Amino acid sequence: MPIRSRQSTVRPRPAVCLVPLLTVAGMLAAAPAYAAQDEDLTDLSLEQLMNVEVTSVSKRPERLGQAAAAIFVISQDDIRRSGATNLPDILRMAPGIEVAQADATHWAVSIRGNNDIYSSKLLVLVDGRSIYSQNFAGVFWNVQDMPLQDIARIEVIRGSGGALWGANAVNGVINIITRSPEDTQGWMASLVGGTRSADVALRYGGTLSATASYRIWLKASSHGDSVTTTGDEAGDAARQIRAGFDVNWQPSVADELRVQGEIYSERNDARVTLPILGAPPSASAIVERFSGGHALANWRHDLSAGSDITVQAFFDRAYTGELLGGMRSDTYDIEARHHFTLGGHHEIVWGAGYRYVKFFQSPSPYLSLVTPRTSIRTANIFAQDTITLSPKLQLIAGLKLEHTSSTGLEYEPTLRAVWSPRPGNTIWIAASRAVRVPSLRERLTRLDLAATPDNPPVLIQAIGNLDQRSEQAIAFEAGYRTTITPDLNLDLAAYYTIYDDLGTSTTRAPQFVLTPSPPHLLLTVDLNNLARGRTYGGEISAHWQVTPAWRLSANYDLMIAHVTPARPDVTPLADNTPGNSPRSQIQIRSRLDLRRNVELDLALRRISALSAVDTGGTPSTIPAYTQLDARLGWRVADRLDIALIGQSLLDARHREYGPSIYRLPSEILRSVRLSLSAAF
Repeated sequence: MPIRSRQSTVRPRPAVCLVPLLTVAGMLAAAPAYAAQDEDLTDLSLEQLMNVEVTSVSKRPERLGQAAAAIFVISQDDIRRSGATNLPDILRMAPGIEVAQADATHWAVSIRGNNDIYSSKLLVLVDGRSIYSQNFAGVFWNVQDMPLQDIARIEVIRGSGGALWGANAVNGVINIITRSPEDTQGWMASLVGGTRSADVALRYGGTLSATASYRIWLKASSHGDSVTTTGDEAGDAARQIRAGFDVNWQPSVADELRVQGEIYSERNDARVTLPILGAPPSASAIVERFSGGHALANWRHDLSAGSDITVQAFFDRAYTGELLGGMRSDTYDIEARHHFTLGGHHEIVWGAGYRYVKFFQSPSPYLSLVTPRTSIRTANIFAQDTITLSPKLQLIAGLKLEHTSSTGLEYEPTLRAVWSPRPGNTIWIAASRAVRVPSLRERLTRLDLAATPDNPPVLIQAIGNLDQRSEQAIAFEAGYRTTITPDLNLDLAAYYTIYDDLGTSTTRAPQFVLTPSPPHLLLTVDLNNLARGRTYGGEISAHWQVTPAWRLSANYDLMIAHVTPARPDVTPLADNTPGNSPRSQIQIRSRLDLRRNVELDLALRRISALSAVDTGGTPSTIPAYTQLDARLGWRVADRLDIALIGQSLLDARHREYGPSIYRLPSEILRSVRLSLSAAF
């Protein structure tokens, strides 16, 4: 793996970033408006918002207010008014979700604990396509992007979703649902530039026939450096380009076919401390590259009123390198499901799926696999029945059976009940079991973690475990939603989760070895499942329409975690370390419509302290912090929006997360940017 000592070359300059916005503003303002829009949720009252349809809880449409799960919906207008330019920042507004920026492009995102750069107990989907990496057991958030204007909504489910979505949906499911091409007709251009980043997105939507529509899009982005804890540039700038298409065809009243695809390429700078035998720890400048793409097809056929079949298949290729060598993964996935009603009291969703993931690892001085080429095969069958016992009471029972080539048969049941004693009030309870299957690297890896220049030198090396078992979770949940007045609603949820066979590590006695040179002491770290745990807590979310022009929203989260190793020499893996997640979070958001199409949006959040481990293995604490984001927007016309956005305004810089392997701890800078979005 070549290591290049060089200066970062990707540093957006404020003046350069803002020039394109001002240059094209006049041209766009004069262009004719031509864009069909999705339903504008801002025109709905809070009471009507509880009737918005969601699909991620039961894999079928249902009213949000009647869902037997803790669910939060982020609408397209929420995204626009947040001023965010990336998915993790958008997700901050949801209750129960933990978002921490580790450096310029890396994020830790989780739900109800277990946070890490690779949070293994959170399943993330885009239009039902899993973007969870079975290589690392988590999501590469730095390569997840799209024109944010094309997102219809984001459904965030807190709690187990394994009975329908399968393995790794342990603590939650995030489903990013994009808009239909027929709702994105005409041109759209978006330009954003500021002190630390810049991006441009261009989209065109058209029709192929009276029943077929499409869109094509391009997005490029650039991120400047974060800073180290000493205030120096961290050398972690990045730039990315991606393009995609989406086609929707309705050949008949009963049929709908949607085909979409995407390709992307990203280049990241990084300064890392590599485990080099006999050398003192020092930072080296390297380049990491990410590339890939996917193709997806989804066909839906209505058999009759209340009965339909959906078949979805996708192929995904991802390449990551060069820090730990190059890893390529090819994923082939297909699922078929049938939704129907039976006897007037049963609404059933059942189906089956198969996934084949092929991996290839190129050599690295610091990482290797037992076999450079390997694969994981997964087959599943699932069913869920919603039984209407009375007009006010429903019982939901579901089960997913999943067989994985790495761990064998897994079972994930759920039992839920939802009761609506009167309009505007819903009480639900749930008990579920979910599993998290071990990643490829947990089973097959040899990874050099750290080296010291002692005499003799010491090398710490992790060894995978072919017998690594799945982590298991049994979750008990309850929730209550109420519309107190037409202008005020409240959503409460509580949970208690018991974990078993949590991923851990143990260290063998030192062994003196001669190779690789120089002769050194080898400390071998074995991976295993030698801990139990539990988390409990709850979330409160409230929305208040103070006046027709002013809406306030607030969230409060409390999460208490305990992990109990089987022996004193057992150490939990990173995302099983309780200190990685905040004990409490509070957020208040204000949306105010001023005169003359001017909008003022504020988001204030308070995150409690984290405990972390620095690159030398010394425990440290990330202090609690309070941050304010602000957006001043001007809707010049129906076709043109301009906004001034400030993020992390209360401090010049602050730290949100500890260092990950090899990486230096970074702090996030205050930023200001100008955005322009136009449809024509």
